[in-house]
Amino acid sequence: MQTNRAHYSYMWPRDGALVAHALDRADYGDITRRFFEFCRRALPADRAALMHKYGPDGSVGSSWHAWTGPDGTPEVPLQEDETALTIWALWHHYARYRNFEFVEEMYRTFTRPCADFLLSFRNEETGLPKPSWDLWEERRGVHTYTVCTVIAALEAAARFAHLFGDTERAQGYTDGARRMRDGLVTHLWAPDHNRFARRLECHADGAQARDMTQDAALHALHLFDVLPIDDPKVQETMRQVNERLWVQVGIGGMARYEGDYYARIADDILRVPGNPWIICTLWKAQWLIKNAKSRDDLTEPCNLLEWANLCALPSGVLPEQIHPYNFTPMTVAPLTWSHSEVIETVYLWLAKHAELGR
Repeated sequence: MQTNRAHYSYMWPRDGALVAHALDRADYGDITRRFFEFCRRALPADRAALMHKYGPDGSVGSSWHAWTGPDGTPEVPLQEDETALTIWALWHHYARYRNFEFVEEMYRTFTRPCADFLLSFRNEETGLPKPSWDLWEERRGVHTYTVCTVIAALEAAARFAHLFGDTERAQGYTDGARRMRDGLVTHLWAPDHNRFARRLECHADGAQARDMTQDAALHALHLFDVLPIDDPKVQETMRQVNERLWVQVGIGGMARYEGDYYARIADDILRVPGNPWIICTLWKAQWLIKNAKSRDDLTEPCNLLEWANLCALPSGVLPEQIHPYNFTPMTVAPLTWSHSEVIETVYLWLAKHAELGR
């Protein structure tokens, strides 16, 4: 906890939700059901929001996040996207398996209380979530990625509420998602940069400022279907992000964000904004697939899948990030999140290939 170097033998709800979504695509529903049940058991008694990470016995794992806000007052260090993504993944689980009795119990004991928390954890003036920690677990603020996941979660919760005849809550979740989407466009779109900001920095005096660092997490705008893919704001944001974060030397690939310090190899930030990550590179592939108008347009995302294959160890294990000048794995391996993005990209590519062949 003093060095931020705890081992990786934990369950992160965010990573777990994304892995569960990929496993559901591949018909491993028995495994993913156990994941959702784990999350239900792990909910704290005093708030319906998941913590940073957990041990395999359900105990709360170590965290480097501060338990105080910028003004020094006590604050629970939440990563709100972890709760939100679990709700989002649970809806997709139900949509595939239609296991009504299971999700009915989950709605009562997990989905409903968690969605109620997401609604309550908002700034009444902007409609946006209150500050929490980002998906990279490095910064506090109101993050575009987090906003997108909460919108997706509230819309999923509304569908669950309709399913179980909870019409008043369904309307509340729908209204909350709509207002949050409006807040996203109003407060996180930066007209002077012609793209969305990574986050709103929140200072102790209540002031906010847009953080315009280019960040691959902005792919959340399309990953969770928050805005139409042909929205000019989304198109321009993705164009800038994919251009700026591509590693211009060595093996290529997409960095997390410009100036990424984690396990940095090169200081040439203009050409190597950070080490290439499999996750981020495949987000670019998914964006290209969604925009494909012909089968020829699927060649580049297929090449990016081949690039991910080159990152694998002989065992097939995928690491978190790669050395920018060769295919040496960096930091942890395996990272299940990397594997899940391969699965997501393959299924998305196959579906688009079939669609464009009709």
